[in-house]
Parts: sequence; C-alpha cells; structure tokens
Amino acid sequence: MTEREFERTVLETLRLFGWRFTHFRAARTSKGWRTPLSGDPGFPDIVAVRGKRILYIELKAERGRLSDDQGRWLAALGLAGADVHCWRPSDWPVIEETLRAGAEHFDPRARTRGNRPTPLSKPFASTLDAAVHAGSAAPIEPSVLRAGGY
Repeated sequence: MTEREFERTVLETLRLFGWRFTHFRAARTSKGWRTPLSGDPGFPDIVAVRGKRILYIELKAERGRLSDDQGRWLAALGLAGADVHCWRPSDWPVIEETLRAGAEHFDPRARTRGNRPTPLSKPFASTLDAAVHAGSAAPIEPSVLRAGGY
C-alpha cells in the first residue's frame, strides 16, 4: 500500500466513524515537497475531533521516517497531554480500534461533507450497521471502504 492509498484509507475511516478532521497536504515545488504554513514546520498531517477527543496524527509509509521537526511536534503535543499518533499501514488494527472507539454514539448512516449530510450507500451502511450497532469486533478491511466508494 502506498502512503497516498494509506492516507486515503485513514481519511475515509475518520469520516466513516464520525470524526471531524483536517488534513494538511504537501505540494510539490521547485524545492521539493512543501506544506504552506506559518510557524514551525513538521505539524502532524491530520487533526481529528469527535466528542471530547482530539487526535494529532502523522502518517508514514511502512518504511517512512519521521523528520526531526515532526518528532519535535509529536513530542511537544504529547507532553502537553495531547493524543498523538504516528501510524503506518501495519498499524491498521490499532488505527481502527482508535477511530472506532465511541462510534456507537453517532448515526453511521449519515456523514457530512462541509455542512450538509451525505448518506452512505445502502450496502455500505448495512456493513457499518453490522459492525457498529451490532457490537461486532470484526475489523473493517480497507478494501471494504474502497468498495463502498469511500
């Protein structure tokens, strides 16, 4: 799985389980990959909020390495009490468990894009109903997310 595919799967899973999030995308410039920002470089890729919980997430390919700046941000946020993560594709069971926690408190048949709700497809909503509302501990495979158009 490429880092881009992994990123898309994590973002889809965040939406699936009702997280509100933002993702900072790098752009290729003449000087390499850059993420426009003001302040210190290395801020985590994703900030996600649901209920009283906030996550700071850095995504890496299986062999990707944190930059020193990324490590400093994660350390600083962690010392401040934040819930910080550096996830790789091999972490999928932990990722799903983390993002699923508390999902029973929202309606999985609706998700939001911007400010308007967008319904899930019927087959996918059924899969999610089985997993979340029936209390199934069975993991949802990333391929199921992609097959559902997410």
